[in-house]
Amino acid sequence: MTDQQPFSNSLFTGTSDGPAAAQPQRLFYYDNQLFEDPGPEYSNRDILNFLAETYPELRQGSWSSRTLPDGTEEVTFHKVTGEKGTVPRRRFLYKGQELDDPDPDLPIWQVRQMLSFSLRRPVVVGVIQRDLPDGVETVILTDGPRRVFRIGEDDYPDPAPLLPVSQVRQTFVAALGVVPHQWRIDKGPDGSQLVTFYDPPAA
Repeated sequence: MTDQQPFSNSLFTGTSDGPAAAQPQRLFYYDNQLFEDPGPEYSNRDILNFLAETYPELRQGSWSSRTLPDGTEEVTFHKVTGEKGTVPRRRFLYKGQELDDPDPDLPIWQVRQMLSFSLRRPVVVGVIQRDLPDGVETVILTDGPRRVFRIGEDDYPDPAPLLPVSQVRQTFVAALGVVPHQWRIDKGPDGSQLVTFYDPPAA
């Protein structure tokens, strides 16, 4: 858990054979140490509880989070002194409107996906505010980046902004016939996400 792992220069990479490309990457920090992400099935609280087995001062800990320009979620854990409190309630805000938390037990990234579908537009986590006077964790959502898909020499608009890349690829397969199975996601010059489908180099 404490070994630092290398990360790709692209925002995400993946293939159509697995779900990894659809999940955002997370970086975990505590006491100036970087810990690898064990997998999207573990929430931030799960990671905090796991670290607390090695660092007892985190048993009453909390965390702060921010989204980096490349879409990575940076999570920093903090030790807390005093009596142990309850898990804070959450509120989600989008353009000043408070949204219902569909499932307080789900990690934020999953709730974000659910709210993207209810809002009918892709949204990302902009800021997470904690230690507010009312004790409620506040997650501020903003509009997600526009996606452009590159297949060969041609660029295509996003046919389904709410779907992960693996499912959008199936849309292109139905329309074009053959689409490479691998892709990478880079930041475009205008701030959009450029999704490039490519064939791996021959061995």
